[in-house]
Amino acid sequence: MELKTEKIINMIKECEDKVKKIEGHALLNRGNYTKDLYMTLLSCIAFSNGDIDKRKYNFLKALCKGAETKEEPTSFLSKAGDLKMETLKEFLKNIVSEKLQYSFILDALILSAIDGGISDNESSFVGEIAEVLQLSRDEIEFLCDLCICILEEDAKKFNKIIENVPRNIDINQFSPYFMEFIHGLPIKDSYISGDVNWRGKFIINKPIINEGNLNIENARITFLENGKITSKNGSKISISNSEFINSEFILETGSTITAKKSEFSDNENKRVFVLQSNKEENSIENCIFQNCNFDDHGGAIYLNNSHLNMKKNIFSNCRSEGVGGAIYVSGENSGSVAITWSGLQFNNCEANYGGAIYESGNIIYYVNSCIFNSCKANIGSAVYCCCDFYVENLIEECEFNNCLSKTDGAVFIKYIYANKSVVQCRFNKCVSENGGYSCIAYSDRSDSFGNENIYNNCSNPIHS
Repeated sequence: MELKTEKIINMIKECEDKVKKIEGHALLNRGNYTKDLYMTLLSCIAFSNGDIDKRKYNFLKALCKGAETKEEPTSFLSKAGDLKMETLKEFLKNIVSEKLQYSFILDALILSAIDGGISDNESSFVGEIAEVLQLSRDEIEFLCDLCICILEEDAKKFNKIIENVPRNIDINQFSPYFMEFIHGLPIKDSYISGDVNWRGKFIINKPIINEGNLNIENARITFLENGKITSKNGSKISISNSEFINSEFILETGSTITAKKSEFSDNENKRVFVLQSNKEENSIENCIFQNCNFDDHGGAIYLNNSHLNMKKNIFSNCRSEGVGGAIYVSGENSGSVAITWSGLQFNNCEANYGGAIYESGNIIYYVNSCIFNSCKANIGSAVYCCCDFYVENLIEECEFNNCLSKTDGAVFIKYIYANKSVVQCRFNKCVSENGGYSCIAYSDRSDSFGNENIYNNCSNPIHS
């Protein structure tokens, strides 16, 4: 196997600089007595073959620095030669009471393997200590697999093994070793109740049910393939100043979401937000959605009979294989819902219908001061709207730049009884490939649009 030994040694050596202290080595906040016993026994393992090479010495030295011990490895190596049985028994008792047994065995495994392989003496020594510490077979096997992941910097294998972390092991204590090659740490709890605060770096590797008040602030969270959060009736999610990768939030009836100043990116066949029959006061402001893709309706956000106000968000490179490249809205089987979106920006969003937004059913929604850049669709390269209401100023003071439809319209409107449905908008270089209306197209019972719109370099711009 290809070992990244020098990088690991340097990582631990620079532990204070690379990660926050609360994310440092398990020894960091322990007393000098515990550190002394810990490093002395590790030094015994390093000497188990009668000698110690430079890599093992450097590992001990790096660990001393990362754990802020007051002594150098040479001191612990000297003590290792004079280790008495009573001291050893005291240490083993101490290490369990301090809950350091898993950290110690992992350090022992890394120390033994850092030169490329574990000798029989080292393997036997570590195995006997693990047995005295009463580690189960599953725990030992997990720590061996984790050791290999760390030495090989194998993120794929790491993400697989953490799905089955033994119950007594807190993977977070090992963070200094893998902060460089994975996104973060796994969240273990499957259910949330009461008030819960998430900060820092996490991996969500399984479905989580939120039945409480989840506050996410200053966090970076990666969702693996099976990772998602479902919020139940009465629960709340508040998000601020955070970053999400491949995320999925499902907001059921009676739950609420408030998101501010956060980024959602790199969704692989997942929508970021799915709201089902949710009429609560939900809001998303000053957030960024990019590279969000889904093979059905709504690349980033899906709303069904739900309420969501949005302000000053950016959607870039969002795509749907169905309709609504960034946002899909439907209001079937319920009464009307009025929602307002203002100051949104859509860049390079694409779908079959509604490259950025697709809306249908019993929804009245107002789009104000939004910008659509280089969006694409067969029909409605930016917006496709199909509803059965009388509205006024449905789309107002928006800008459409370089939007490309195959058949009709940067804005395509169907079945709307409107006094003025598209008002004071600017269309720049919008194109319909097949000779349709490049800017605004109407179908069926739709009424007129405002005369205040401006068209620059758009061929056959409006359906008059």
